[in-house]
Amino acid sequence: MADSSIDFLFFVGEEWTPFSQREQSIALECAARGHRVFYVEPMLSIPKALAWGMKGRSLRPPDPGQAGLTVLRPKLSLWAFRGSPLRALDRRIFSGWYQNVRREFSISDDAVLYLNLPYWWGNIVTPETVPHSLLVYDCIDDCRIYSRNKRVLRLMETSEKRLVGQADLVLATAQVLKDKLAAWGSQVHLLPNGVDTRRFLDPRAGLTRPPELEGLPGPIFGFVGALFYWIDFEALEALARAYPSASVVLVGPTDGSFPVDLPRRCPNVHVLGSRPYEQVPAYMRAFDVCLNPFRMGPLGDTINPLKLYEYLCLGKPVLSARTRETERFADHLYLYGSQEELVAGAARALGEPPGLAEGRRRLAGANSWVGKVDVLEDLLEQARAKAETRMGGSGRRPSC
Repeated sequence: MADSSIDFLFFVGEEWTPFSQREQSIALECAARGHRVFYVEPMLSIPKALAWGMKGRSLRPPDPGQAGLTVLRPKLSLWAFRGSPLRALDRRIFSGWYQNVRREFSISDDAVLYLNLPYWWGNIVTPETVPHSLLVYDCIDDCRIYSRNKRVLRLMETSEKRLVGQADLVLATAQVLKDKLAAWGSQVHLLPNGVDTRRFLDPRAGLTRPPELEGLPGPIFGFVGALFYWIDFEALEALARAYPSASVVLVGPTDGSFPVDLPRRCPNVHVLGSRPYEQVPAYMRAFDVCLNPFRMGPLGDTINPLKLYEYLCLGKPVLSARTRETERFADHLYLYGSQEELVAGAARALGEPPGLAEGRRRLAGANSWVGKVDVLEDLLEQARAKAETRMGGSGRRPSC
């Protein structure tokens, strides 16, 4: 970008975790380029803070381990997604907290405000509370993925429409999301997910086989990621039953939708729980076939899977549900649209000819986070030029 250093304010929907999600990866890359990045976690509700305390979890924000990147944890909120009186109180609590942070770090009024959770805009964050020159909305998911509560969804959708209409730049990870947002605003660009090629292409990464996999019968079908309600657990069971002498390994956190009796019904299914992000390449390397078992349908079509790029970066054969996004990589995946195709695809993946891994690595290399931030910086330059023309050359967003 033309400026040597810019302040980025990432207002996100998830806490900083060891797993490098999209916003964390973009934030890390921006900081590595010399920009100051402030990663603002969601407001922590009082009940959630109490639950963390009972589990011995610290309320202090973590250290991301990157110069120029600061993780901020706002003061406690009364409760997220409550009625408007409580939202107004939360906004006042947040405003007081942010003014202190702004003074402490001398955050520029010309900062880039980068949101991936629509609820922030207008409900908590306003131009008055958080001065900025550019407003960016990065749409990473369909709103339906945040909650199944209809009232919460209506609030989220209202916030999203307002945000899209007022943002200087709107990004979407998937074509379906881009098409939806384009009906509400004109500055919508497709920016799919990427991969940390420096981590996953490092020949030294993941050379030590995880001890939990020692002794498991092969071949190993494996998945790394959140085992939440958007995962097709029926497909995983069908795979395990079709290959009873193989192992199906699942690495990642679970929620209430996970069928806890699945390992009992299928003893060859092994649920290992979460693992540190630096260990992820080792698990993926140990898999004979990597799995991308998202539920197919309208919601699945909105997901541009991060893990897909990581699998491809390692050159692994990937057995994936057929969605609008995975069809873009059909030449490099084994796609299925039914349980019959799932079983047949598994056989093809296990018996694939040699020489296919390099093409997958090239595809992943073309989707690095470094390249994604290159595109982002170009789009920000274009958005800034338009904003300065619209605002008479100042580039600063006026107060409402």
